[in-house]
Amino acid sequence: MLSNGQSGGTSIEPSTTSDKSVHWSANPEWLANNAATSEKGRSLLLSFINDIDGCIDNTLSKLKNGYQIDAFLWHQGESDHAYGDKYYENLKAVVTYVRNHLSAKTGKDYSNLPFIFGTVAKKNKQYGSEVEAAMKRFAKEDKNAYLIDMSDAELMGDRLHFNQTSAEYLGKQMYEQIKAVR
Repeated sequence: MLSNGQSGGTSIEPSTTSDKSVHWSANPEWLANNAATSEKGRSLLLSFINDIDGCIDNTLSKLKNGYQIDAFLWHQGESDHAYGDKYYENLKAVVTYVRNHLSAKTGKDYSNLPFIFGTVAKKNKQYGSEVEAAMKRFAKEDKNAYLIDMSDAELMGDRLHFNQTSAEYLGKQMYEQIKAVR
């Protein structure tokens, strides 16, 4: 399972934001011109990849019985509400980038790594119907993508973040999906 709980609340799409903001973009040109946020750059994706590589190099590769990465978990999309028309291609690029990187890094084929993700709550002040439609399209077209419906999730007072009940629900649903695809 891959997870990066350190960063969030940022868009995949970097094209119309300030030069100081950080993004998950997998656009090759954008990645080539940016460094990982962990290196004071703007790329959350490169930081995520660096974290994965560190985990593999320092821990997983040393396990006596080897290791298998079971899934890529994701919840994001609120910050892309203004770029909903670009979300499908951007999400697809991020997932492909991670799968390809894992395959190259490990020598194992991770091209079918399960991608488990959740929708944005409709009560979220940054909900975007185009983002939700893109998520549904991606889940329909990628046979290894599993979308968890969080449309009716309860939020904290900021109308952005899940409350404890909703966060727990998403976690349990992701866990159950991992068990189902293993």
